[in-house]
Amino acid sequence: MPSYDDRKDSPVLLELLKEPYRNGGLGDAWDDHILARSWGFRPQAITTPAHIWHGRRDTYARIPYARYWARRLPHCETTIYPDARHDVLLTRLSDILAWLAA
Repeated sequence: MPSYDDRKDSPVLLELLKEPYRNGGLGDAWDDHILARSWGFRPQAITTPAHIWHGRRDTYARIPYARYWARRLPHCETTIYPDARHDVLLTRLSDILAWLAA
């Protein structure tokens, strides 16, 4: 599937990228705030199966970040797509839905 770079002129994709910031960057800043403080539980205690899908060419959330979480979640599978970027949810949705349905 094409990456973001291949579709960067797509009106739909541009809207998807702009929408979270329509009212400013407070939501993004709040996400960072939440991630930086205690969550009230240890991720290592999660017993539910988890899966991380990640694009090797992602420049927003880099590979070490995905690997960090994969090591801390005890029942975690990880799939790294070599040509994907931050668009894994858009380009690999069928893989993700298949895993969730299994």
